[in-house]
Amino acid sequence: MAIKRFRITASIAAAIFFFSIGHINAQAKEETSIEIAEKNSVGIQGEENPIYEEKASEAASSQEDDPQSGRASGYPSKGFYDEYEDGNEAHDNGPVYYGDDQGNYSIANGSLTGLSYIHNSRYNNSEILHGIDVSQHQSTINWDAVKNSGIDFVILRAGYRGYGSSGSYNADIRFKENIQAAKARGIDVGAYFFSQAISQEEAVAEAEYFLGLVKGYEFELPLVMDFEYASNSSGNTGRLYEANLSRDEATAVVDTFCDTIEANGYTAMIYANRYMLENKLQANELQEEYPIWLANYTTKTGYQGEYDYWQYAETGRIAGVKGNVDSNFRYLSSPEKVKNLKSSVKNSTTAEIRWDKVPGAYGYEIYRKDPGKNSYSKLAEVIGAASTSFVDDSLSSGGEFSYKVRAYYNLSSGNNYGSFSEEAMVTLNHAPVQVKGLTVGKSTINSLSFSWNKVSGATGYEIYSYDLSKEDYTKIATIKNPDTLSYTHKGLPSGTAYKYKIRAYKTVGGKNYYGKFSSAITMATRATKVTGLKFSSATKNSVTLTWKKQTGGTGYRVYRYDEETGKYITLATFNGASKNSYTDKGLEVGTKYKYKVRAYKKGGDYYYGEPSDEYAVYTTTSKGIISATSLNIRKGAGTNHAVVTSASRYQEAAILSKVRNSKGELWYQIKFSKGGKSYTGYVLDTYFKLRPDKVQEVKVQESTTSSATINWRVMEGATGYVVYRYDTSVKEYKKIATLKGKGKTSYTDKTLSAGQGYKYKVRGYSNIVNKNYYGSYSDVVSVATKPSKVSGLKMSAAGASAVKLTWKKISSATGYQVYRYNSVSKKYERIVTLSGADKNTYTDKGLKPATTYKYKVRAYKKYGNTAYGSYSSELTAATKSATATVTANVLNVRSGASTSHSVVTSVSKGQKVTVVGSAVNSAGETWYKVKFTKDGKGYSGYVIERYLKMS
Repeated sequence: MAIKRFRITASIAAAIFFFSIGHINAQAKEETSIEIAEKNSVGIQGEENPIYEEKASEAASSQEDDPQSGRASGYPSKGFYDEYEDGNEAHDNGPVYYGDDQGNYSIANGSLTGLSYIHNSRYNNSEILHGIDVSQHQSTINWDAVKNSGIDFVILRAGYRGYGSSGSYNADIRFKENIQAAKARGIDVGAYFFSQAISQEEAVAEAEYFLGLVKGYEFELPLVMDFEYASNSSGNTGRLYEANLSRDEATAVVDTFCDTIEANGYTAMIYANRYMLENKLQANELQEEYPIWLANYTTKTGYQGEYDYWQYAETGRIAGVKGNVDSNFRYLSSPEKVKNLKSSVKNSTTAEIRWDKVPGAYGYEIYRKDPGKNSYSKLAEVIGAASTSFVDDSLSSGGEFSYKVRAYYNLSSGNNYGSFSEEAMVTLNHAPVQVKGLTVGKSTINSLSFSWNKVSGATGYEIYSYDLSKEDYTKIATIKNPDTLSYTHKGLPSGTAYKYKIRAYKTVGGKNYYGKFSSAITMATRATKVTGLKFSSATKNSVTLTWKKQTGGTGYRVYRYDEETGKYITLATFNGASKNSYTDKGLEVGTKYKYKVRAYKKGGDYYYGEPSDEYAVYTTTSKGIISATSLNIRKGAGTNHAVVTSASRYQEAAILSKVRNSKGELWYQIKFSKGGKSYTGYVLDTYFKLRPDKVQEVKVQESTTSSATINWRVMEGATGYVVYRYDTSVKEYKKIATLKGKGKTSYTDKTLSAGQGYKYKVRGYSNIVNKNYYGSYSDVVSVATKPSKVSGLKMSAAGASAVKLTWKKISSATGYQVYRYNSVSKKYERIVTLSGADKNTYTDKGLKPATTYKYKVRAYKKYGNTAYGSYSSELTAATKSATATVTANVLNVRSGASTSHSVVTSVSKGQKVTVVGSAVNSAGETWYKVKFTKDGKGYSGYVIERYLKMS
């Protein structure tokens, strides 16, 4: 596997601002301020360095504010030498060794002072490395000589804060040349910043400035906060000394500085002398988080705390450095074993591991053992002591993964590794979780919709439907977008039940991993609209309805309109798609009733189809007339039954029932009054003629500009029908036609005017022995004749995106419909319906410039029905040209309206063009024909619509 190396950084709070911007104290003894300014006129390693340049933008004329000047001049602050408790620090301890003829020492001498040093027994198993720390106070250094002396490491001052009240920021003028020279010679390098921070805010600001100075360089050793007082010949001085921070306050300042350094992927270290560690800082707390660099000038330190570096003298001598130099031991042993390694699963392909920080570690190596493997392989490195977590997003298969981590020090001679941590494991299952929340959605006659809850980490979903022929579920769709959480199954037969279930899948390494199926849902497409609703028979107190059977349905629901509530109520619900009739009983005599029927399909829930059209029917009066001169009324349906009484011609009787006897004769059971007495009995249908009931189902068949045709249902017992039309002049209905014959159930009134409304009603009659008996009038039916053809259509005005149409008014019209030709569908399409006879103008907006359009208009009359007049003659209208601006960075102008045409030229964003035409290609894209001038030359061609913005 590829090994990844990371430096993990953290954003520093933007609210923390640099409180003061100082100057570089740049006048060293061998350099002029001009030379220093030249040296610092570029960023580190040639990179831009805003922090460095902002805070070190000017060269100062003195070093009086440098907190290290006092110690460099031989006036260290309190606590560097032993016996500081008495105020009488000892400067010499131990035997003296002599250096070379220049007074310099090498590592072979054991120290750089000529003295012998006793090391704490805790370091008996540590390798002791020798190093120096330098700043601009050492002036120019011969780094070849330093390297040849056997030095193992060097810690370079990068900058400092002035010890005056302003606390100016300063870069060490020798840092750049020192680090480049030391790195070039393979010496392990660290860097330090001489702090004078007196608050946590100042500590963050100093650390940020320090980070800016070291940006672009790699370090083997930590970045150090030098926490000490400034000094001069009079003793301790400066802003840090005068702040007199408590131990807790000072500790917080140091911890904040170091935490900021480590949050940016480096390892931090604390430099302090023995006095500061024992009296001014909570060293026992700090040493748990950061390595300590002890400054104590003695041959055997009495400091009892932990430390990884010991600055044992400021008076060391070494070839390559003029004068004295700070001298240091580093106690090198392996880093601590990484502890408390924890692992967790973030998702199906990602795990995260975390561990405790190893103070002073340069970084960490992460190893992983994959499923089925017996050994670990290096996975990645993270740099920085505080970089104590890693996200492994490279897990392309499921199974058990194991991790180990070890800390290391980075040395030019090779890394120094600590022991591996204990093992931490994660088990990955790439399969997503079970889909939840599968929910029934919309049902139509040919489609079903449903939805579900999102599964985190899923790549997509698979939809399955139960297949009866296979007696198993079959996949019907794959949803590849994990954010698509609904599906519509289309093209289904009406009135059919379906079962669905769904599962999520995750694609890893080209392989799909599937979650468990959801719970199943059952749905059904809606039954189709019931058609053919009519009555097959009606009596004085019942109506029998029939309708066309619905294939695939489960049953039907019958509704009757309730006049009191103004709503349809359910009369009956019954199973069986073939049960397509229903008798509504217990009704009032001669009363109008309205019905609707709809089919349903049961699939989990009930899925109802669209209700049928409303159907109105009347119960009968059920009356007839005796046609014989005298007729015997019998007790039963046959002449073999006794006579109850007799009745004369024209006797009216109510029909109670009808029945056929064994001879096939139809007899009516009747009830009538005679001589003040009521009789009931039976009569043969030959001598009993039915009186017509109320005419039903009068409807408009068609209308023209001068006629209207109405029709109605055949009425049992009718000999003919009488048609009436409302006369507005006398405000009453007048007879306009008498139709002879039971089957004469339509009439065309040819004496009408265009665009007018008329009302009709009809009643049946029965001629019984030369005497007419009339039924009740039908309900009124309203009829509108067609308006006249619209004339005078013209364009009264035009703009670049609109045309205004006008036409002659038709005073009798209810309104107008405007149609525009669609060149894609090649049909006229209605674009607006206007209400009002005087609405004879319309502005069609949102049109394309310089484009031809075709229009037609027709009038309509609404009066019961809606009758439409003939279309006007076609009008061709054109919009005007327009100025537009090109919005694409570069746009090709082509010879025709598609990308298949050749390029005439190209135009750039902001080019002004004149739109002089448009065209729609076979793909339905709109292209504009444009004219423009470019480089003094005129051009014409086509561009696609979406890259032009109209002015």
